[in-house]
Amino acid sequence: MDIIRVGEIRLVSLDQHFNRSVLVTEVYDTHCVAMLLHPYLELATASDYLLPREATGLPYQLVAQSDIVGCLRESQFVSSPLDMKTKVLATVSLDLIHPSNVCGIPLAGIIDRRWSFKREEGRQWSQITSYTNALLLGIAQKDGE
Repeated sequence: MDIIRVGEIRLVSLDQHFNRSVLVTEVYDTHCVAMLLHPYLELATASDYLLPREATGLPYQLVAQSDIVGCLRESQFVSSPLDMKTKVLATVSLDLIHPSNVCGIPLAGIIDRRWSFKREEGRQWSQITSYTNALLLGIAQKDGE
């Protein structure tokens, strides 16, 4: 069993060809809560926080989207393509999720080019978290039950 910890940056599988980075913000017995991450500072909004390279140890900065948060199960995390033995890319302090670390400006509505990016991020996140949300609500059953 993999031990999940607050502050870990991990990968989740969107589909068999595409993974997404997440920041674990809460851990429970049956699931964890995480924020979706992306590396595109120019697409950040006023609800996004910068995770600089210096804080993560990764070769690129990340943007934590506090408006795209959801529940994940341990089985949804995948191994790093750089090191198949680990599922943790980096660990950061959640102190980075602070108003002084906001890295974008408010969305200007549907005419803002970031609008479609955020909409697609939300669609992908919904796809990733829908089964776990259904389990937590008692709508779905775990595999094998």
